[in-house]
Amino acid sequence: AHTNTYTCTQEIGYFDEQRTGVILNRLTDDCSTLQSTVTTNISVALRQVVQLTGSVCIIFAISWRLTLVMLTVVPLLAIGAVRYGKFVKSISKAMQDALAEATAVAEETISNMRTVRSFCAEDTCKERYKERLDDAFVLAKRRSYAYGSFAAGMFTIANLALALVLYYGGTLVLSEQLSVGQLLSFTLYTVGIGASLAMLTSVFNDLMKAVGASQRVFEILDRT
Repeated sequence: AHTNTYTCTQEIGYFDEQRTGVILNRLTDDCSTLQSTVTTNISVALRQVVQLTGSVCIIFAISWRLTLVMLTVVPLLAIGAVRYGKFVKSISKAMQDALAEATAVAEETISNMRTVRSFCAEDTCKERYKERLDDAFVLAKRRSYAYGSFAAGMFTIANLALALVLYYGGTLVLSEQLSVGQLLSFTLYTVGIGASLAMLTSVFNDLMKAVGASQRVFEILDRT
């Protein structure tokens, strides 16, 4: 509602600069992305963070040595998440812009259909719309490839951490510093941590999409 209010109070020159389809895209798709993030993804992220924190505390109580070994992969996870987040934020904004252009072309064609038919420009309009969709499709593919690489990297690092835990845990069991039951419990909690990280990876991807969409929305809200 606030976005629509701010849009309606803009000076006339703003509507001369911005195409109607682009404005409609910001009021619909971008706001819908933000709504989904606020209502669903944030609650999921908080739940997974609480579960992750609790699991880490439990495994630290079981064996602080194994916990420190597992946490050695955290810097790799952090570096990967930061780089991926910057990329997805920028490409999501570009993709939303491309979709907005496609919406603008469709809106202009439909609202001026009599003129389009008068000049037999149906094929030209279809080609313009297809070009805008192709631009968005290319960006979407790049974002999908990036997410696949990011998720695969997180999965590989998690498996590496589990392998290190099993190896070092085995040495602790052989030296009688840790029991088999404790190692099994630690491993099960580690698997649970991996599941939480996998869920957070998906949520993080959606959050970065929302950040890209929010930049377009705040371009309207920040206008004075």
